[in-house]
Amino acid sequence: MYITVRYGGEIDLSDENGNVKYLREIPNRYASEILAERETLILLKVDGKFPYFILSD
Repeated sequence: MYITVRYGGEIDLSDENGNVKYLREIPNRYASEILAERETLILLKVDGKFPYFILSD
């Protein structure tokens, strides 16, 4: 799995139940160690003031 972020910024992922994966805290682990196969995830934008924003409609 590859995610490209254009124009800078940091991202994270959350599952459908709202459990954030905190990818910034574990940058050197394989995705298969953190994510379940065929799992539905929500892309989040990480901000300094309010850490997480959902990046969808």
